[in-house]
Amino acid sequence: MSSSLLGFKVDHLLTNELDYELRVRGSVPQGTDPGKKKILRGALKQESMNRSVHNPVVTFTFVEEQKAIADTIADLSVKITDFNGLTTNFGYVNPDGLIEDDNNFTIEVKYPFVLKSCSIEQRVTVKKIKFLANDEEGLLYLRNTYPYYYQIQGQLHLSGKEYCYFIVWSPLGPIHVEEICRVFKEQNVS
Repeated sequence: MSSSLLGFKVDHLLTNELDYELRVRGSVPQGTDPGKKKILRGALKQESMNRSVHNPVVTFTFVEEQKAIADTIADLSVKITDFNGLTTNFGYVNPDGLIEDDNNFTIEVKYPFVLKSCSIEQRVTVKKIKFLANDEEGLLYLRNTYPYYYQIQGQLHLSGKEYCYFIVWSPLGPIHVEEICRVFKEQNVS
């Protein structure tokens, strides 16, 4: 099982996260972060190859567990302090454009390199563009299982907009323009 299937990438882990991942795999975290990342990658590779890897049960005391949770919350709090959630704050949302005369639309444009010499339809037909598919009527649409779809939904949610014009551009034309509606609405989380 690769680290991306586990929900993290080794290169993105912080020191305390590296230490935790190594400890739960029975390794004593020592050395520099690059060294720890190398050891963790090796352990993950062993796990993915289904070799017998000894994963001892690591027990933490209640106090250690509480401290780890508090440290994680503190780290997250530092990262999100400057995001106020207002529609004017696009620090964490970066649509390719906004339609000025209509406050409900963002624009997201994609130009995949594979479209350099072929049309969008040609590339979808031979499955070189995996984020688009044809519906029953033969019309192209963005797959709602593809990361671009979730990127757009996140942009809509954080910006407070309702719609996005999703555009796929090709120099050979025609371009694909699709209106994507926000599906994740505000929820009362308490």
